[in-house]
Parts: sequence; structure tokens; C-alpha cells
Amino acid sequence: MLSLALVVALADPLPSFEFSGLRASEPVAADTPELTRCVGAPSKRSCNLTRPSFADIAIRYSNVVTHDGQLYALFIGADAADYSKAVEALKLKYGKPASTTLIPTTPGGIQFQRSATWRFADGFLNIQMTDGERQFLMGFGSNRKAAPKVDF
Repeated sequence: MLSLALVVALADPLPSFEFSGLRASEPVAADTPELTRCVGAPSKRSCNLTRPSFADIAIRYSNVVTHDGQLYALFIGADAADYSKAVEALKLKYGKPASTTLIPTTPGGIQFQRSATWRFADGFLNIQMTDGERQFLMGFGSNRKAAPKVDF
């Protein structure tokens, strides 16, 4: 019988997150062509993606946050009608989600807020319906801890 530690060691390691050429485990150059309209100090910047779509889905808005030159968070909003298409595109790229949920959003349970989450070595990606089912939000969050602030 295999011990639990051996079974865990044999499991596939989680991949690193990558989207549109941005990788959570690699530095993001200040002049990267994937980003535009950046604001903030080099240690913490907020930018928009230059690409207008992914998987033939129009991006309504985007926000990319870097901390100390590395991808820290990524947010994309798009029309709710494209939610299923986006989930299928993410499944093709990243595989089956680690979890999916259906959450009643009204007392009668008529509307549902759908979501799916993928886990990575360096964070997680979540896609969910928001705003009364009119749009979906896709977000990546890094599990890399920001350096502690030291005041002298």
C-alpha cells in the first residue's frame, strides 16, 4: 500500500499561470507590449491589456496589477452571453476546473451565480457571473505574498 506522502509526491505538480503572454512566475517588463495605460510606481502598477478579446470574446474591461515587477492580479470583464464560451476556452487551455458552483442569488433560487475555479502553483483563476447575470468577471490572484512593509 502506498503511503499518503508517496501518493502526493506522485501527483502532477500544479502548472504556473499564463494568460496573454503574462506569467505569474516571471517578471513583467515595464514596456511589455501586452499592457497599456499603466499607472502607479514600478513597485505596484495597474495596467490594461492591449488585446481587445480572448477566444473570440470581446473584453469590456481589463485590469492587470503587478507588484515588484511580477503579475499579482488580472481581471477581465465580458458579456454574460459569452460565459459558457469562456469557460470552455479556459478548460481547453487549463484543463478541468478544480471546483464549480451554482449559487442561488434570490430567495426563490431562480437566478444562479455560476463560477469555476482553476488552481495553479502560483495562484488561482476564478470566472463567475456577476451584476444580475449581465456580465462575467474573470480574475487571477497570486498566492505570492507581497514583501512586508518595514518602517524605520
